[in-house]
Amino acid sequence: MGFLGFGSNYYREGPGIRKDAPKKKGFALFMEIFTREWAGLWALNIVFILCCAPIITIGPAMIAMSRVTMTMVRDKNVYPVRDFFAAFKENFKKGLIIGIPTTALIAIAMYMMFQFMFLLMAPKTSFVSIAFIIIWFFVTFGIITFLYPMVANMELSIRACLKNSLLLFIVGGLRSVAAIAIQFAIIFLSMYYFPISLIVLLFAGVLSLSSLLQSFWVWPVLVKYVVKEENPQENTEETTKDIK
Repeated sequence: MGFLGFGSNYYREGPGIRKDAPKKKGFALFMEIFTREWAGLWALNIVFILCCAPIITIGPAMIAMSRVTMTMVRDKNVYPVRDFFAAFKENFKKGLIIGIPTTALIAIAMYMMFQFMFLLMAPKTSFVSIAFIIIWFFVTFGIITFLYPMVANMELSIRACLKNSLLLFIVGGLRSVAAIAIQFAIIFLSMYYFPISLIVLLFAGVLSLSSLLQSFWVWPVLVKYVVKEENPQENTEETTKDIK
């Protein structure tokens, strides 16, 4: 991968990986992906923030970032910046359609997060209110968590993606909870440490890392319920199906 995702670097041939080497899983697999793609994730984080600046373009930017990080998780060739802008342009109209309502939902989630912080610091905490905020947040982001990866990577209608997102949030189990919990933590900490968090979000690659984590947890669920791969180990063509 070249500088900022453009071009290519050439390396001296090494010993390679043994064919009979056991395939990494879980945390070890994630760290392998992260160490391989960290420079691209940093560049991806910056272009994502810049493309989100007009607010209305948050949807296309989220689709584009999901396309790139999902490609990383699937262990396919990726040029983060170039592929981001290609996906941004390709899915611009679709991103606006789903981006405007989901951006509104995210804004509501951030407002509710403020209320959550006040409730935690209040002398008399309303556990019913806290439970409502957490449930609302998890359901909202549960749908969004699966919606953008499907729109970005699969040939399904927006209606089918919305329906699948709700179902996958339910059947995803712990993977759904993990993917949503990381977003909950990022929003909470960003608000708690504002404005210092703005510098961290921009220069530490937190948003792209969050997207990589989301893709890492979501992809196996999509493979199980939505994607039909002929031979995943050879990166052959895939087809998608709507969940009945």
